[in-house]
Order: sequence, then C-alpha cells, then structure tokens
Amino acid sequence: MTATGVDAEADRRMVRTRQGAVRGTAKQSYHGRHFLAFYNIPFAQPPVGPLRFRPKPAKLLPVMVWIHGGGFVEGSATWYEPGFLLDHDIVLVTTNYRVGLLGFLSTGDKNAPGNYGLKDQVAALRWVKENIEAFGGDPNSVTIFGESAGGASVHYLMLSPLAKGLFHRAISQSGVCTAPWAAPKPGLLDRARKVAAMVGCPTEPSAALVDCLRTVDDYTLIATEWSFFEWFISPPIPFRAAIEGEGEDSFLPKHPADLRPHTAVPWLTGVTIEEGYFISAPIITNKTMLNELKENSKKLLPISVPFHLLPQANLINDKIHDFYFSSGFSNDKITEFFSDSVFIWPATDAVSSYKDKAPVYFYLFSYKGKYSFTDLAGSEEVSGVAHAEDLLYLFSNNSYYVIPGERPAKDMEVVKAMTKLWTNFAKTGNPTPNDDLVHWPRVTSDTKLEYLEIGKKLEVKKGLLEERMEFWRSLPLAKVPQCYVLNQEL
Repeated sequence: MTATGVDAEADRRMVRTRQGAVRGTAKQSYHGRHFLAFYNIPFAQPPVGPLRFRPKPAKLLPVMVWIHGGGFVEGSATWYEPGFLLDHDIVLVTTNYRVGLLGFLSTGDKNAPGNYGLKDQVAALRWVKENIEAFGGDPNSVTIFGESAGGASVHYLMLSPLAKGLFHRAISQSGVCTAPWAAPKPGLLDRARKVAAMVGCPTEPSAALVDCLRTVDDYTLIATEWSFFEWFISPPIPFRAAIEGEGEDSFLPKHPADLRPHTAVPWLTGVTIEEGYFISAPIITNKTMLNELKENSKKLLPISVPFHLLPQANLINDKIHDFYFSSGFSNDKITEFFSDSVFIWPATDAVSSYKDKAPVYFYLFSYKGKYSFTDLAGSEEVSGVAHAEDLLYLFSNNSYYVIPGERPAKDMEVVKAMTKLWTNFAKTGNPTPNDDLVHWPRVTSDTKLEYLEIGKKLEVKKGLLEERMEFWRSLPLAKVPQCYVLNQEL
C-alpha cells in the first residue's frame, strides 16, 4: 500500500504508473487530514505455483529484439516462429514498423520529415526498456538483431542519436545501412510530388501536399510505389531513410557514412555466400528479362544495384563489365555480381569503418541444407545458399517458406550451433565466450578480414573473397552527392 498526503483532494484519484493505472481511496488521518491510500499495488510476479516459497527471481534474462526484413516495403513480426531461439534462456521480442511510403515518404522539411518506420523501432525499444522487466527480461541487456532491411535498420539504430542507450549489442544479417539500396538517396521532394500528382493532390506547398495525402486511402497510396521502378525492381526501394538534419526529434541528422555511433556496442554481422540469388533468380528464370539484361546491361546493371547516381558511374560501370562479364553473362557471374555489389562488399566496408570502435564478429553462411529459398525459383538453374538462408536455422519456421515435417539431423546440428552463437552473443557480447564450439575472433584487419564460415562445419578463416573484395575496394564508391534534405519549409 502507498499513501499520499493531500489537503485539497478527498475524492478518489487515478494515478498511472508504467505498469498501469491504480485508484486511490480517500482517507483521513487521526487529526482529520485528508490523504489518498492506494491498496494492492502489484510490484512483482504473484508468488504462486512454482514461485511459492521462493524469493523474486534474482536473475533477469537477456533480451533479443527482432527487426524483420522485407526491403522496407513489406514484412511482419509474425512471419517468424521462435521455437529454435527459445530453447535458450532469453526473452524474445518481435516488433512491427511502418514500411513503404507510409513509413518513409518525406518532403524534406518539417511537414513530412520521414523515417517513421525507423522511429517506430525506436519507440519499440523504449517500450522494451520501460517494460521488459515485467516479462522477466533484463532492460540492461538488450540485443537488437535483424536481417536484410532489418539488418540495415539495426545498423541505422547503432548510429542514430534517438536510439542511444536503448540496446547493448547488435546483430545485422545480410544488411547494412550504408549499402546502396539502404542509404539515403536524393529526390525526396520529387518523389513526394510524384505520389501527390498520381492521387490528385496538390504538389506544393509541401504542407498542402501532406495534408491531402493523409486523406487518401492506404491502398491507393501504396499502389503508386510501382511507378518508381524502371526495370524489374530497379532502382530499388524508392522510399527509404531520409537525412533530417540536426534536431531534437531527428533520427538521421547526417548521411550514415558521416555519423559516428553515440555509444559503440559489440556488433555481429555477416552474409550468405550467394546473396545475389535474391535478385538474379527471377532474372535467370525469365528468358525475356535475361535477354534484356544482356542486351542493355550498361543501363540496367547500374540502376539495379544502384550506382547510377555516383559521380564516376560510367567508369565504375566499365570496370564492372570487365571484371565480371568479360566472358559473357553466365548465371553464376550474374549472381556473383549481385552478391558482391548489393550485400557482401557493403557489409565488409561497414565492418572496416566500425571495427576499431567496438568488437566486431563477421560470418559467412555457406551451409546448404535440405531446404533452401532457391527451391522457390522452381528451376534447376537456381541452387545455392541464397539471401535469408541463415534464417532457416534461427527460426523454426516462417510464413513465406513453410518447412514441411522434420529437419534432417545435420540441419539440426547447424540450428544448434547458430542459436548458441547468437544467444551467447546476446548474453555476453561474445559469440564464443568459452570457445566450446570454436574460437571466433573479432575482426582486426581490413584486407585479411577474420570471419567464421558456417558451413558443413564451423571454420575460422582470413581474407573473405579477397580478389572480389579488393576489386570493390579499388572503385571510386563515394556516397551519392546532394542527398541531404533541405531542412526548411517548402
């Protein structure tokens, strides 16, 4: 019971706490002074069942917060079944966030600053910090992890001032925010005006544009996103993070390449060996698209990554054609190009920039199990360890590729190893604190990157895809110019 002395208030009063509302009862002291008494306030779990005759559990469990992928255009917290991870002593939180233009449309000013989906993630982490102890989770041991756009989101959160102090470790799988598909791109206001024109709203001033868009049906707005693709899904992800400039509520005050983490945390990150099947498989299995790519590669490759907005795009394009396609457009080389340009090189470059700030652990996932996302292509021409393949060994099932029946014993060995590595990291900041599986060293080198290959066995190696990564290191890959917002009312 809690009692509060008051002179003016004798009626019942409702007080809201972080755990909910409690109602006070008006009372009088011996000398007639009015006060409010609050009875039966819960402050811990009820001591019933297995908690009878026991003190409050002394040890809270580490928390893992999952941020789903989906290219910032789709996805759901309910896509993934947590059976594998919850064989370990953790509390798992999965969260939704706004995607597509509803999550990222921006006019480049205060009327629609953007980054709503990323700010949703911050709000979720604040909720975890304030409430997770009630679920047995430790608010001082929170690991954020995600894949693809979720991995890039994790990387953004590592750099954003709004997320400072909300987590303590981070895992980015197949996605970093400095990748060409995830980093900010110019043309914020142009894209907003195009959407407005398509749905019959004024295109200026931006205040009127935004007010009108708020009245338009969700499905009508979302349908406009397809108009931004020139070929296939290229250029990718028209609505993504926006640079907001400095401000109290700014998620991204600068380009991520220019930001430094407010509090550097241990980072586990990596890729699959054939990430590029995510893009190449639909092309390889469609003869019309494959012929279009071969006949017009000088235009289509740059917008597919994309790098067509870079200052030396033509030079980069020529070098890419010489390096990957001098002997023709084989299926393997197309997949290799998309693997390197979209996922693997950006990941290794991000690690190089971060490794001196906090421990970084890098992995390459190369295990080909009984089930694979390449099965969805329905073609013998597509077979490998594709984008998101590692998720099949962290989550017991997912809604877009349901695993029928039991997993083979070897697949379950990989499940056991991966979930232990991931949860070890969540508990300690080190995936192999006892070296019982393997000694996974942190990254110290740029050119001889140390990494763990998760294949038929766990192997520590140095020098990831050296020739291919050295090629990308040699290219003039600066960030896209003039992608900063105006930060003023338009």
